[in-house]
Amino acid sequence: NPELQQALALQAVADAQKAVNTTERNSRYTQSTASQADIDAQKAQVVMARDALDKANEDYEPHANKPEDNLTRAHFLSRQAAAQQVYDDAVRKLNAMQGTGSEVDINVAKAEYFTAKAALLQAERDLERVLEGPDPGEVALLEAQIEKGYRDFEIFSAGPDPDDVTLAEARIANAEAQLAAGKEMLADLELVAPFEGVISAVHVNPSEWVAPGSPVLLMADLNHLQVKTTDLSEIDVARISLDDTAVVTFDALPDLVLEGTV
Repeated sequence: NPELQQALALQAVADAQKAVNTTERNSRYTQSTASQADIDAQKAQVVMARDALDKANEDYEPHANKPEDNLTRAHFLSRQAAAQQVYDDAVRKLNAMQGTGSEVDINVAKAEYFTAKAALLQAERDLERVLEGPDPGEVALLEAQIEKGYRDFEIFSAGPDPDDVTLAEARIANAEAQLAAGKEMLADLELVAPFEGVISAVHVNPSEWVAPGSPVLLMADLNHLQVKTTDLSEIDVARISLDDTAVVTFDALPDLVLEGTV
């Protein structure tokens, strides 16, 4: 609602200016000692401000539940905030007039004044933006976003394009083919031995190229060991037949005795 925005912006500037004037006076009073007459007059101001605040609260109460963009509600809410500000300022001013402020009080009063000045500058800038209207660039961007939203909605409502469906199906088929090829390549990376055993020798190093047919490693089946010996005379050889039982010992392992078959 442009009218409400302008009214609120104008009221914000007025409230900010009033806060600047009040904090400036409070800062001066904090650094000086007031007469008894001034103190009595300020007490009367506090009572009047309290009465005005009570009246503003009563006026606002019937409109408190109305929508936020309601002009009447905004008017009475602004009056209530202004009355509260006047009352708070009157109380602070009275407290300051009843004795010379301490260094902390003086610093607080100065800080409140500078804060009020900054708030006034911000309120004036906000009012200027409201009076000038929205930025053309921002309006164009919002219009483009709305137009895109309408286009997206139309596309969604019309359903998928047949060409897009065909293209998506082709992409799915291609992805499935690549997946199958990848699984096949992964299976080729696994070497399966024809029997269980242990690797007793490796003939290549990591990252080394291997030619087709070249041995890569040597496996041994330790469950079926073969022992070869040449320490037999011709006379002893004539006495040995297949399936004869033999006892095998090793000089390096004198306690190990193995039984085998010729």
